[in-house]
Amino acid sequence: MTRRHGLCTLAVSILALSGCSPGGSSPPAPGVGDSPTSPPQTERAAITALDAPTFTIRIPIALIDAGNPPEGALTMRAAAEDREPEGPQSFDVLDDGGFLIADPLRERLLEYSADGTFRRAVPIDVPASSVTVIGASQVEVVSAATGVIQMFNERGGRVGGPRTESAISGAGAPDVVLDSAQSGVITWPNAPGALAPPRPELKVTLPELGQRLASLQVIQSDAADEVFVAMESTDAAGRTLIELRKTVRRYGATGLLEAEIRNIAVDNYIAPNTEFRVLRGVLYQMYSREKEVLINGWRIR
Repeated sequence: MTRRHGLCTLAVSILALSGCSPGGSSPPAPGVGDSPTSPPQTERAAITALDAPTFTIRIPIALIDAGNPPEGALTMRAAAEDREPEGPQSFDVLDDGGFLIADPLRERLLEYSADGTFRRAVPIDVPASSVTVIGASQVEVVSAATGVIQMFNERGGRVGGPRTESAISGAGAPDVVLDSAQSGVITWPNAPGALAPPRPELKVTLPELGQRLASLQVIQSDAADEVFVAMESTDAAGRTLIELRKTVRRYGATGLLEAEIRNIAVDNYIAPNTEFRVLRGVLYQMYSREKEVLINGWRIR
């Protein structure tokens, strides 16, 4: 398994969304080019706007209490009156376009090819709530039971001891602040020993006056390259049922909005811990249903 190093995911929210009743598809949020506040940028007249995924990979999921699930199927425990459904919440994309998905109920990682063909199961002794591939042969796993972080090799053997700090977090991680009901600001700190100044702050705004920004998440960023940002928005007016909209934007190195993906499904059966990944200009989303897990992909470049 091979994957590039340095994925960064941060999120901030100003609404309690547990009472929402989102739908699988929602009206698109019109795209308007946003610009960083320092220095000011000119909006781009035309951006790449996408709705439906470029491709969808379907991974089977089976009830863990219903006999012997197939080796290549993920497992889940259905929702009950006193509990939420349990099952896979995290994935990562391998360098060859394949996928690694955590199967916490059977304490293992499942590897699939780019077309969804099952390759192998990697046994670990941790119910993983988060999985991140680092380098050519190591995987960082967060335990759903304890929150402890553990590194594993490609055979499932432990690498080093447990720790509480991620190997991929660092002083260069961006900071996200919602500064109004319709906007947020992303800033990058000075990296230790860096000669170049930090990337200028990025201002992300909603173009519609009737919308409220519920959350803002940096999916991936590079101080000298593009930034992928996930936005959740709702109607500003108070309603009993709140319609949640999810959009992902890609900003270029200068802070100009270059692409926008709208109508992203939000009604996951199992709430994800790692919903999005980016590799070589492709946005991947893990989207869980009752009988399958979908890997949706949007080729932006």
